[in-house]
Parts: sequence; structure tokens; C-alpha cells
Amino acid sequence: MLSGSSSTNQGVRCHCGILAVQKTSWTTQNPGRRFVACKLYNPETKMCGCRFFKWIDEDITEWQTKLINELLNENKCSKSEVPMKKPMKIDDGMPQSKYNKLTFELQSMKKNLKHIKIILGMIFIGVVLVLVK
Repeated sequence: MLSGSSSTNQGVRCHCGILAVQKTSWTTQNPGRRFVACKLYNPETKMCGCRFFKWIDEDITEWQTKLINELLNENKCSKSEVPMKKPMKIDDGMPQSKYNKLTFELQSMKKNLKHIKIILGMIFIGVVLVLVK
């Protein structure tokens, strides 16, 4: 999985002449490392775009890469250990409109939690990089 988020990077243009987007790599080789790339390029399918690519962050050391990957794996494991509750059925007496509203709110909360985790991860990486230097 290459990126969790992307945003237009102000001022950097790709070879197509359009503004490049900033993304975050979540590969095992470059976990949490930011880069800019052509907005039209899809690295998974290698389709479209000019394949413009440039790292924003400096390369991280092997032990930092290992540490970040271990933390990501622990996070995945802890998610799988949480028992999944049986999904609520609409016919349990709840009106459809209330069910739809709660489902929307849940999805929104999950999205916000994902963003918070990414931000915390980046803060952690920044602190590690400061401590190393």
C-alpha cells in the first residue's frame, strides 16, 4: 500500500505541467516516508501520467525502518485481536433513517481515527529523527 493520503503540493509541477500531489509511502522499504508524484500516475497499475516522482523526506536508517514496520505490524495484530461484534440488523426495531445516520457517523469516526493514527505516526517518526541527530 503506497499512500494513506494525498494532497496537492504547492509549487511542484510534474512533467505533465500539472501540480504534483504529496503522498505517504507505507511500503516495508519506506514506511511513513513522504513524496510528491504526478497526480495522474497510479503506481499500483503503472497507468497514465508522466511517472514524476520525488522524495520529500530524507532516507531513514535501517533500524528506523525496522522499528516503524514493527509498530505497524503490532497495530495490525491488535486490530485483529479485537472481537468483532455481530452487525446490527435493521429489522431489530431501529428505523432505517436512524440506522443510516449511525452508519454514516461510524464511517466518519473511522476515517477521523485513521487520520489521527497517521498524524501520530508522523509525529513519532519526527521525534525519532530528532533524537537520532
